[in-house]
Amino acid sequence: MAMTKKGKAWRNSLIRKAKTIQNQTLHMSDDEYQTMLSDRYGKTSTAHLSIDELKDLCSHLDILTGGSPQATKKAAPKVDPQAKMIWALWQELHEIGAVRDPSAKALNAFINNLRKITVESYTWLDRHQASHVIEILKQWLKRVEKKTVTINTEGSEHE
Repeated sequence: MAMTKKGKAWRNSLIRKAKTIQNQTLHMSDDEYQTMLSDRYGKTSTAHLSIDELKDLCSHLDILTGGSPQATKKAAPKVDPQAKMIWALWQELHEIGAVRDPSAKALNAFINNLRKITVESYTWLDRHQASHVIEILKQWLKRVEKKTVTINTEGSEHE
């Protein structure tokens, strides 16, 4: 069945959206992008995806950017090492129960609540800001782990 003009325009807009997010928001290399496409759809080009696959791809990329409320820890963005470290620390804090919401949206809100930092996405922090956030998250993690060790030690003494 041939695609209508409207269908072709919609398909092209989905391809443009995916490529824009890849290049301008996530800063994914072509190799990383092709690997993701291959892993998810068994295809290495956006042009070879069906409309349903393109819709799924755009939803997946939105999650990676933190644009979806359903963003989860499995949606770690492909970004610079400092942003990856921030994401990993945030997820670790969630795993030990110190953070309720592991999403990028919650992480961004946390960062915006810090003094002197206002940014839409943690992936956009400059080097100095990212280092500051990493240190805050590390200190928080140490405090929580120390508290957990103290509680476990005290609990085992009473048994």
